[in-house]
Amino acid sequence: METDIKLIDYSEKAVAIKADYDCVLQDEFKLIGGRFNSRLSFGAGWIFSRKKHEGNLRGLFDNYGLSVASVTLADMGVNGDKTSTNSDGKTETPEYILTDKERKEWAQNIGYDYKNYNVAIMLSGGEIVAIQKPDLKTEFWHHDEGPGYDEHCRITETAKTKRDYFIGENTDSFREMIADFISPGTGDNYYKYLWLGNWHRDGSNQWQLKWLNISPESTNCRQALGWHDTQLQSMYDEGRFKPLSDDDRARLLTGYRIALEAIEKRCNAYLKRYGEDKLSFKTYWADR
Repeated sequence: METDIKLIDYSEKAVAIKADYDCVLQDEFKLIGGRFNSRLSFGAGWIFSRKKHEGNLRGLFDNYGLSVASVTLADMGVNGDKTSTNSDGKTETPEYILTDKERKEWAQNIGYDYKNYNVAIMLSGGEIVAIQKPDLKTEFWHHDEGPGYDEHCRITETAKTKRDYFIGENTDSFREMIADFISPGTGDNYYKYLWLGNWHRDGSNQWQLKWLNISPESTNCRQALGWHDTQLQSMYDEGRFKPLSDDDRARLLTGYRIALEAIEKRCNAYLKRYGEDKLSFKTYWADR
């Protein structure tokens, strides 16, 4: 093989490999002490003790004829690890992620049920952004003809394809948001800049994320959008509409990775309890 592997200089005590959990070398990674973590600073990957396992890791790649390139987090487009991660792959929650008690108090103050929010992040200016806990999707509909029906047949072919589709449908929105934080304006996202908005005139500390085609340097939101109403401009003038700092983007990225991990655990718990038999894959009868 001539596939290049990036061995990432992750921290003083750890090295990492960017890879999904079900990569072809997962069993070998486990045998030499690797731990999978879906929310490392560069995304999903395997992390290893530098002192105990780095040599074994290089030997493993040599055995498979894989070339290895040593890179830094900066090479991966990351300024640094925003969380504290040890060589066991366990991530300590940063202080800016609200505890259950803090999240409950915040929700009560604005009249919300805190159980509807998996994660709440405090930004550098004290703003709170909460990530809503979604309902699990277990029923899926597809077309009865053409490519849509071919896709339906592929999805329902085996238990594994059903499970993979179920997990993907419930986690893709989180993965897409994480990708947008790392590379703004890519993919299907037409809007380039991520802003904060607070639609509560009573001063409730509940901020939401909104993608707009307005640069952070803009002082006239309405003109930049070409809108005829003055809602966004008035929100900007009242301090209820503001751009994100790089630090806030990093905090939110960590929050969404934690939320992704939570929804993945819920999916796996559902499958462990019910299996794929409880999942519903239907086609639109009228189309055939």
